[in-house]
Amino acid sequence: MRHLYIVLALLLLSSCMSTEKATGYLKKKGALAGLCAEEYPVRESYKPGKPVIVRDTVEKEGKVMECPETIDKATGKAYRPKVQCPPQKVVRETVSRTDIIYQENTALVKAQAQELQGLKEKLRIAEEQAAGRLIWVLVLTGLLVLVLLRWYKHLA
Repeated sequence: MRHLYIVLALLLLSSCMSTEKATGYLKKKGALAGLCAEEYPVRESYKPGKPVIVRDTVEKEGKVMECPETIDKATGKAYRPKVQCPPQKVVRETVSRTDIIYQENTALVKAQAQELQGLKEKLRIAEEQAAGRLIWVLVLTGLLVLVLLRWYKHLA
């Protein structure tokens, strides 16, 4: 009968699975990524950008153009005069827009929410302990005052 209890105890203890063992098993089977993606999907939100217009004005120097050949009346020689054209202003407009896609890591959000809940619980316990200590400090201070008053009256 004693051996039966030992065998039953060994069977119960050998079937325990820790979180690390379960994670390792799921990694080996290739199911962890799918399970995480199913349990914690990435939430996407789209925010359209505003158009940004950039105007750039560039001044191009005018070309030098040759005119048709003419004859100088004073000297009677033929020559080709050159004329400088006025500078040109060229305006370039560039329109650009940057859209933003936010991807929320829901697994991280859930982990932070659980951590926050744990910290709130620790804070509540610490506040209760501090209130209990304050009551004891006040009671002991009152007792000390009473003892000092009696001692003072006893001396007087």
